Amino acid sequence: SFATEIEGENKLEMVSAFNEIKQEYEALLSQFEALFLSNIQSAEDAVALFQETEQLLSNAIKLTD
Repeated sequence: SFATEIEGENKLEMVSAFNEIKQEYEALLSQFEALFLSNIQSAEDAVALFQETEQLLSNAIKLTD
């Protein structure tokens, strides 16, 4: 059977646990967002470098024809 009343500081402990989980979640989400934005920037940089290299190679091929 279940108790009809919650005794002690169980409610407060639950709120504290929830707040701690929420803070950890927000910190994790911020880290994920920063990593995601960093990956986007890295991908854009890689594409730009690829396009530049491709253009240089294209120009080199044209000069040797």
